[in-house]
Amino acid sequence: MRGSELGEFLRTRRARVDVAQVGLPPTARRRVPGLRREEVAALAGLSADYYARLEQGRQLTASHEVLDALARVFGLDEAERSHLRRLSARRAGPPDTPARCVGPGMRGLLDELGRVPAILLGRHTEVLAANRIARLVFADFPGMPARDRVVVRWLLCDESARALHDDWEGIVEEMIGMLRLAVGRDPGDLRARRLVAELSATSPLFRRVWADHRVEATPRSTKRMFHPVAGELNFYVEHLASQGAGGQSLFTFVPRPGTGTAEAVDELLARENVPVS
Repeated sequence: MRGSELGEFLRTRRARVDVAQVGLPPTARRRVPGLRREEVAALAGLSADYYARLEQGRQLTASHEVLDALARVFGLDEAERSHLRRLSARRAGPPDTPARCVGPGMRGLLDELGRVPAILLGRHTEVLAANRIARLVFADFPGMPARDRVVVRWLLCDESARALHDDWEGIVEEMIGMLRLAVGRDPGDLRARRLVAELSATSPLFRRVWADHRVEATPRSTKRMFHPVAGELNFYVEHLASQGAGGQSLFTFVPRPGTGTAEAVDELLARENVPVS
C-alpha cells in the first residue's frame, strides 16, 4: 500500500509539470500532460529503470538525495516535500496510534479561550473537542453521532456547513489535503482508508481532490463566514499541532478587529446566557 501511495503521488506530480519550464521542447507526440518517466529520471539524475520502480511500487524507499532531486524537478512545496519523505520512509516499528482522548490541559485551554472559537481535531479531521462559542459558530459537534463529527464529512454532507462558509469548495480542498497528509504518515491506517472509500464513493469533489494527491500542512490564515443568526463573521485562523498528542491539531478563530465579529460573537454568547470573559 505504501508503494502504491508513493507511485500515485509521483505520477500526479509528474503530470502537472510544464515541460517548457524545465527546458524541454513541447512535442506534438505527447499524449499525456507533464513529463515522461524517462524525462523525470534524466532531470533528476536517475536511471530510467530506478525511477520506473519508484512509480510502480517496486522500490519503496529512496535516499534523501533522490527525494530532493525529485522535489526539485516537480517544484514541490514544503508540505509536499514532507509528504514525499514520509511515503518513502522506512518504518522501524509500528506506526504511532492516533490519540482520541483530550487531556485536561487541552480541555482547560479550550474553555479559557472564551469568545475565541476553538476546535481540537484528530488525525482524520474528527472533532475531539470544541469550546462553547465554537459550537455556536460552527455546529454542535459534541451533540452529533460520533460518525458525523469528522470535519471533511461534515463539510461535504451537511448543507448548513456549505451555507456557512464563504469559500466552501476551497476549504473542503484544504481539509482533504490535511487528511491526505495524515494518511501519508500511516498509509495502512484502516480507519482512514474506510473514510476515504466512503467519501470517494459519495462525493465527486472528494474523488477529484483525492486523485490529485493534494497535501496541505498550513490552512488559510483568515476565514469569512455567513452565520444564520450572527450574520457575516471574519476570523484570523491559527493552527497549532499538539506535540506528542498522536496527530491532534488545535484550530482557533480570532475575531478580526473592525469587522463587527467580536460584537457578533458576544451577542451569540449572550443569547445562550453565557457570560463574556
